[in-house]
Amino acid sequence: MTRGAGRRRLLILGGTSEGRALADAVETALGETYEAVTALAGATRAPAPTAGTVRTGGFGGPEGLAAFLRDRAIDCLVDATHPFAARISAHARMACDATGTARLLLLRPAWPRHRDDDWIEVADMAAAR
Repeated sequence: MTRGAGRRRLLILGGTSEGRALADAVETALGETYEAVTALAGATRAPAPTAGTVRTGGFGGPEGLAAFLRDRAIDCLVDATHPFAARISAHARMACDATGTARLLLLRPAWPRHRDDDWIEVADMAAAR
């Protein structure tokens, strides 16, 4: 991760508590070396305060996101979006592939099943609707 002068830039696709915690940790522990730029989609309502730079709104598809990665000299994209945000995750993969930008996925641990739970299991997202 050596693109861009000065601090290295991480683009965090956020809107989750995990994304906010990551931005806060980067700015607190690594702020002299890394800059956290957190992108919040328009679907994020009343976002909590987040450390670093915050950008709100869409990118205009994978091409727009790729242009942002290039224009802002982003060294690494961290996908910390909601687990059901499949479209932006796919756009992130395409944009990173197109620009050669490193991409990390911040995944939530699986929900453990408890004895008193009442789960309804389905084969896929289409069946859940």
